Amino acid sequence: MKQDLGKEITRIYENLRRRKQLDEELKMTLDAFLSIVDEKADNKELSFTNDEWKQLGMLASRSVRDTESLWQFTNFIAEKF
Repeated sequence: MKQDLGKEITRIYENLRRRKQLDEELKMTLDAFLSIVDEKADNKELSFTNDEWKQLGMLASRSVRDTESLWQFTNFIAEKF
């Protein structure tokens, strides 16, 4: 019984460690993406309305919270690009 519990704790720990790494990668990817968007907007290669900028920012900040929010952000990006 203790061995099974130990295995499960180890498995959970590894899953949490992988999740943390993926979260960090996601944040870095989002930062890089938003930097590119800002640069393109500054160079007039991209044009968003004020509402679209607000929506982009809101969706980007929510995207690191849960998978559904990440899907919404991804779908917004796909529509705009």
